[in-house]
Parts: sequence; C-alpha cells; structure tokens
Amino acid sequence: MTHSIRRAALWTSLLSLLASAATADPIDGKRLAFRDYGSSGKTALTFVSKDPDILVPAPGAVGDPSQAGFYIDVMTSSETVELHIPSGPGWRVRQGGRPLYMYKGPTVGNDDFVTFAIRDGGLKLRVRGMQFPESPVFEAMAIRLRLPTGAICSAFTSGTVRRDEDGVFAASAAPASVLSGCERSRIIDAINPCGHLPTCGGNCRGDGECAADATRYCVCVSPHQPCGDSAPACNGECPGGEACFTIIHPVALSCVCAPSEQIPCGADGGTYCPGGSSCQLVPLRFDDVYWTCIDDDAVCGEAGFGSCPPGKSCRLFGAPGPDVIWACLSGDF
Repeated sequence: MTHSIRRAALWTSLLSLLASAATADPIDGKRLAFRDYGSSGKTALTFVSKDPDILVPAPGAVGDPSQAGFYIDVMTSSETVELHIPSGPGWRVRQGGRPLYMYKGPTVGNDDFVTFAIRDGGLKLRVRGMQFPESPVFEAMAIRLRLPTGAICSAFTSGTVRRDEDGVFAASAAPASVLSGCERSRIIDAINPCGHLPTCGGNCRGDGECAADATRYCVCVSPHQPCGDSAPACNGECPGGEACFTIIHPVALSCVCAPSEQIPCGADGGTYCPGGSSCQLVPLRFDDVYWTCIDDDAVCGEAGFGSCPPGKSCRLFGAPGPDVIWACLSGDF
C-alpha cells in the first residue's frame, strides 16, 4: 500500500470518528411523555427525536452501541434515574446505507423494559416500569443518552409542556437551543425553574414555591400535597384548622401539621406540644442541639432522651443513628 493510499485510509477513519463524535450535542426533541399509573406500580416513558445531529457509526466500528451498550439518564429538576442498556443479546442491527440499531429487553440491575431504535437523523425510546426514587415535581424533564461516541440530550422546558398533572408529563417540539451542552450541570440549569442555591430566586408554574434543598438543588414544591411531603418548602395541606410548619433539626428538616394558632416545638419560635409532653432542648454531638417534644414521664436511656437524677444530665453515646444510646452522666460532656 502506498503512502497516499494509507493516508487516504487514515483520513477516512478519522472522518468517521469525527462524525460519530459530533453526536455529543443537544438535539431537537420531537416528543416526550411520561405516565405513572399510581398504585399499580406501572409507568411508561416515550421519547422521540428527529435531528440531523444524530449520527451512528457503521456496524462493528468504534462506537457500535450493540457491542458497547449505553446509558440513559431521565432527569427532572430534583431527580435523576440512570438506566444501563447492555451490549449483546437483545440487539438487532440492520445494515445498509442508513444502519439501524434496535434493542428490546431489560436494563441492567432492574426490571425496566426498554425498546430503543436509532439511526442517522432519528431515534425512538420507550421504557416500561421505570421508577423515580421519590415523587418528583416535574415542571420540566430531560433525556440524556450516553452513547459510546458521546452524549446526546434534549430538554423539555415550560414552553414545550402540554400537560403536567396527576402523574402525567407530556411535552413536544423542544429545540436543541434550550441546552448549551449535555453535561449534567448544564441540563439541570436548563430544566430547573427555581435557579440556583442559595437564593432559589426563580419562578414555578402555578402556585408552586421555590425552596432550597441543600442536599440536591433548588426545587419547586406544590402546595397541593400533604404537609409531610412538602419539604423543604413546608407549604402542603393540613386538616381544617391546622397549618404546615417547618421543624428544624441539625440533620434534616421536616414538615408537620399543628393547630394554626400554635407554633409547634421545633419550629422557629415554637413551644407547643401535645398534652403530657413538653418542649425540651435535646443535645447532640459536636455542640448540636434541637428542640422537640418529650414525654413528661420519659426516663433517659429507656426510650431515648429523658429525665435524670439530680446532678446528672441525659447525654448521647456514639453518633446519632438507629443504635443511639442515651445515658445519665455526671458533669459536662
């Protein structure tokens, strides 16, 4: 083989790799739909895209998804579900001028069932059984495919959403320009209407409220859910005559209902406790303390924090957790 022929072959291979790498970009989303069927535990997600930036390699070449597998990220402003599509069984490949890769089967490590097809210019994804770790507040949703040749992604934000209620999210015609890249941080920035920590100064649709969840992101919280499920905003619903309060704890906050004319113990400035209990300051390790209702007859060590004989105080042994031990100890600890 002459040097010129070798050089031409090298450039052909290089151009093929560059064409595959070009798929690592945001793409137009034609349609995205998610439905949670509630108590049955069934869910269904469909994503369709038609975009010239969707490019696939030749079968058997570098980046062939049937030989390498790939990952799917389904992202809301507060939750991300990662699905792993394996290589090997379940794949079919149609060769020709426009190779078509098709997968039908389970994801790795769970019972989700995926139907997937991709070729130059388009793809279609269906997922059955996918569950979010928690019930997300959608507002917007994004799909990211981490293919062997790079990531492609699409985000459906407020202007594209047609329905977002009762466990149903439906959106269409999402332009690629919504995203500036497929990195996780860029996607979250685009689909999160609440902005960034620590201010969370954005706007939620309807009467939702932006709240700072320091363990994740700024999130929209709907007031049309039980108070106990509305952290970190604590704006949920309570029975008649009661209001939703934020209970502050060094580890995490929670939301509780209490008579609206009373501020419950643990809330800012609160002292109210049910009859037979009183609001007490409970010590933890590393100088952390919190206020909570303690049974007036509680004895330290029998069921947690409680009273001790004169000259002793109820103190914590070990780090807070399920095996925490309280004991009456002398002196300051």
